[in-house]
Amino acid sequence: MTRPRRFVQPDLRFGYRLRCLSLVLACCIVLVACGTDAQDDRRFANEPVTEQPPTATTEPASPVAPTATSAPLASPETLLATRGAPDTLYTVANNDLVALTLTADGPDTQPVNLPNGRPLLAFDASPNGDRVAVLVGPGGEASGVSLLLFDRAGKPVGEARTVVASSATPQAENAEDAYSVTWSPQGNAMLVAGPSVLVNVPVSGDPQPIPSDGIAGRILSAAWSPQGTQIAVVVAHDDTSQEVLLLGSDGRMSDAPAPRVEPGKSIEHLRWLADGSGFAYVRANLANGVPFGGQLFTYRLRDAAPTLVATSGQGGPSATITTVAPSPDGRSVAYVISIRDGDHWAFHSLWVRSFKKPLSYQVPVDAVAGVPKLWWVDRGLAWEQVMTEDPSSPSEIVFMNQSQEPRVLLAMESSASATPAASPVATPVATPAPTPTPAG
Repeated sequence: MTRPRRFVQPDLRFGYRLRCLSLVLACCIVLVACGTDAQDDRRFANEPVTEQPPTATTEPASPVAPTATSAPLASPETLLATRGAPDTLYTVANNDLVALTLTADGPDTQPVNLPNGRPLLAFDASPNGDRVAVLVGPGGEASGVSLLLFDRAGKPVGEARTVVASSATPQAENAEDAYSVTWSPQGNAMLVAGPSVLVNVPVSGDPQPIPSDGIAGRILSAAWSPQGTQIAVVVAHDDTSQEVLLLGSDGRMSDAPAPRVEPGKSIEHLRWLADGSGFAYVRANLANGVPFGGQLFTYRLRDAAPTLVATSGQGGPSATITTVAPSPDGRSVAYVISIRDGDHWAFHSLWVRSFKKPLSYQVPVDAVAGVPKLWWVDRGLAWEQVMTEDPSSPSEIVFMNQSQEPRVLLAMESSASATPAASPVATPVATPAPTPTPAG
């Protein structure tokens, strides 16, 4: 009897263990190889450190210019600093024209010796303040409108020159509003404007009438551009609309766009911008010939529309901007907001605003009745302030810069029957108002 054969089952667990052992051995070999190739970063405390080469970065194809960032001004008072302002201003003190110069010893005041019997129509200081151009009307044996020059000591420079014949001179009561005189920025000529005349008057030489036949309307004012190549003429038309015309020195009219307002509105205080690129002016609504709601604009000749700079909204619906003075360096503009009170303007506030930055500063002014005039003077701002609403009220010329509080330069006492008198004040007598919060 044959015994059945017995088949032995192979041990499968032995093969599994063998495969796992092989896998572990392979991993160890790989790790040893990596450890051999890798750099050992371990160092002892006294072992010198070897600098690694910096990671290479991709260089741009061309240098990238840094973006210019405008730093904010240190304080709003910085707006009071301006370059190019003269050290002498000219004003009327008790019906006398006077020159007021800021010196190291204090303010110096000199009367300007105007001819007797001839009414003062208009005047304008030269760009550096060393002279003043004066327009006087007919009087005594003299006829027509004459232009005279005086230095800051009040002495005449050269002879009087007739610029407008007597036949073209308006009635005396209207002549003061009808004529204006402005210096060219180069200081070598003056421009006289009347209702229908324009005259270029060189410092040395005969007056040169500028053809104005192409101007349809009444001339309100005119001024040379900073480059001396164009004349900006403000004209009022019969329908009460107003516009600015640009003329060459030969009287030819330019077709460049310029400010214009429809009937019922007015263009006030037109001034060339310092770089000659356009104008600063006030656009107001007229009510019975009185401007209201005046807003300050700049109009650049390359732009299609004006840019709003400031409003009179702080004073309410009866307010307007009554005085404007761009700084000589073109950085900022000073202006006065006034409120209509019956038949006169009452002072509301005095501001300086930057043309280039969203920054403004309210100048501290005492509680006064009016601020009718502004001047940029030797790195600061000066203004005339009238103390009360009385027509014979005293007034003062006050000066302020970024390092000094307001101080009175000239105190004037006004009286219809009194002898004209003006006394310079060397020390401050006005108490500055608390510094207000600047407008946004």
